Amino acid sequence: MNLRSHLIPSTVLLLSLTLTGAKTATATPTSPTPPPTEIAQNTSRRANINALIDHLNAIDARMYGAYWCPHCNDQKERFGNAASRLNAEIYVECDPRGENPQTQLCIDKKVQGFPSWEINGEMYMGVKSLSELAELSGFDGDI
Repeated sequence: MNLRSHLIPSTVLLLSLTLTGAKTATATPTSPTPPPTEIAQNTSRRANINALIDHLNAIDARMYGAYWCPHCNDQKERFGNAASRLNAEIYVECDPRGENPQTQLCIDKKVQGFPSWEINGEMYMGVKSLSELAELSGFDGDI
């Protein structure tokens, strides 16, 4: 048998399947539902992060940054869904072109780089893990 005799039946079969609306089996990616323990852990983690933000706010901790700063965005992302709370309650915009800038406060605090954290009267530069923020601020909850 030559190649042509193999191709013609294959082509006819494929064309027939296409014309009749037959579908080929394809893998469809789906997002599996996480197990209940994972959901509980995520809920607990969100509560812990919110508690950390409450604590940071209670001790008047501040994160100084600029809207264009990629490290500031990285820092905010560490707070996950609670990043909007961080923005509203803890974050201080230093660039006068940013939203609700407090440029003079940043000058008065002698902010040298972004992000900078003011915690208990001390300045800390750079992105911090949530655990580091908890330790620096004296937060005693779980993170």
